[in-house]
Amino acid sequence: MNSPDCYPCGTPRRASESSRRAPGLWLALAGTLSLAWLLLRSGGKPARLSYPCQSMASQVVGLAFGAAALRWLRPRLGAPARWSRMVLGLASCAIAFACFSDQPPSMAKGTAPAEYRAQLYVVHDAGGPDGEHHDGFDSLVSCMDAGGLPLYASDQIGPAAGPNGVVGAHDVVLVKVNQQWSERGGTNTDLLKGLIARLLEHPDGFDGEIVVIENTQNYGSLDWDESNAEDHSQSALDVIQHFSSQGRPVSGYLLDTIRTRSVAEYSSGDLQDGYVVGPLDSGTQIRVSYPKFRTAGGRYVSLKHGVWDPGAGVYSDAHFTFLNVPVFKCHGAVYGVTGATKNHMGTMTTALATGAHNGVRWGGLGRFLADVRMPDLNILDCIYILAQPSTGPACSYENATRVDKLVAGVDPIAIDLWSTTNILVPTIIANGYTTWPKQDPTNPASIFRLYLDNAMGVLLAAGRTVTNDLAKIDVFQLDATGVPDAWEAGFARAVPNPSDDLTRITFTLRAGGAVHLTIYDATGRSLRVIEQSHPAGPLQEIVWDGRDDAGRRVPRGMYRYRIESPEGNQVGSAIRL
Repeated sequence: MNSPDCYPCGTPRRASESSRRAPGLWLALAGTLSLAWLLLRSGGKPARLSYPCQSMASQVVGLAFGAAALRWLRPRLGAPARWSRMVLGLASCAIAFACFSDQPPSMAKGTAPAEYRAQLYVVHDAGGPDGEHHDGFDSLVSCMDAGGLPLYASDQIGPAAGPNGVVGAHDVVLVKVNQQWSERGGTNTDLLKGLIARLLEHPDGFDGEIVVIENTQNYGSLDWDESNAEDHSQSALDVIQHFSSQGRPVSGYLLDTIRTRSVAEYSSGDLQDGYVVGPLDSGTQIRVSYPKFRTAGGRYVSLKHGVWDPGAGVYSDAHFTFLNVPVFKCHGAVYGVTGATKNHMGTMTTALATGAHNGVRWGGLGRFLADVRMPDLNILDCIYILAQPSTGPACSYENATRVDKLVAGVDPIAIDLWSTTNILVPTIIANGYTTWPKQDPTNPASIFRLYLDNAMGVLLAAGRTVTNDLAKIDVFQLDATGVPDAWEAGFARAVPNPSDDLTRITFTLRAGGAVHLTIYDATGRSLRVIEQSHPAGPLQEIVWDGRDDAGRRVPRGMYRYRIESPEGNQVGSAIRL
């Protein structure tokens, strides 16, 4: 007699009925659960099926129900069992490869010009609202001005004003905020109020228009009951209505209302509000999209081309400004970090088969910025941040950490890398976390660095100058009063400024060493280099006599300077009369 576990010689060993059914049962269970998750997560929004997690679940559903179909068809087609097993095996391998290799390729990074340096402006202890104003933003304006970037574009040189300023008196100003999430998940509305108040106080008189825009992709609102503000009930819409009710040219446009409407440009005769969608970009796997709409003031604006004059049939970019004002936080769900770059997910549309969300990893945000428009200024809201690696992008009041900082600059890549390194990760560590793989700014393979570096590669290839090199980032820092900490490393200031005689560049050092002062003209050309050795102290100075290296007196105008010391680099501007 054969034992139950033995078979006669020459008889093929067969699996028991239960063992043969087990893989099929497990596969059916996995497919059913994946399908349920897809329906729950995606609901009536098929655009979400392009998200990485949904994509993987879709493949599991396809494998599971494909296997069931094969099992049903095999006996009816007379196919041998090994045929169906082979097909299932190949399908499983293909799906496993897709799941585990679905990582973005490293785009050709390129390099910025050797002389390029990104300038960032940082305010610590930003404070809070003061009537219509915000202490932190007022300090940021002073910080930018002292660092050579006035807020106001004006022919007159004055406080926070100059020819190289950001916002003109006649501009249509689009302010892109983040309002996809309630509580601390959206841009601080006290900051938004302070920004609008300062724009309206343009020294030349403001007769343009300010439009607060956001595309929450049908997730959010400009009118949250619980917002990111000291008064939790103050929504972005409340801020807008505060000014518009006084007859001031401030309005809002929730781009969700046009995110599914594909339109042509005004120059093609299409005056509808909607999104212009371009062709598929094979490198980043997105179709670039951008909004065009009529403002409350009756102006026709295209984010790419500026203000359209229907009478003359031309666009004008001369009086058009784009400000990017995101909140800073972990995006633990997928992309690690939301900052100046990632905020443009709410400028594009994820509808209309654009593939925008999934294409972020391949540099899609860089493609958008390169093809449509770089912001004239990024203002990163770091007053309350989400510093919990596995959470986000939603952020409750309880999960937020108040760090009271603001960071501004023109280069979004530099802002995100510097701020993640110096603000987000230190706060994550202070909150007790020991790992932060998605946010790690030092690891080029982290999902944050992958999408940021790929975006940078696309921008550089398109001729846009940005950097992810901390050594090429100059940081000008002030506290909330607009006065430097007496011992803040490397702080530099030109006095008097303006000057028609000697300009003294004062700075501080915690440790003595060699100091290099370089003076640049408006084109970035080096005019004068002065090298000296200085001891530690808060009142060190290098005197510039207003001449270049050849001894020639420089003409009147604005000049930039850079102080290089053992403790870092600082930049500023000096005006010669």
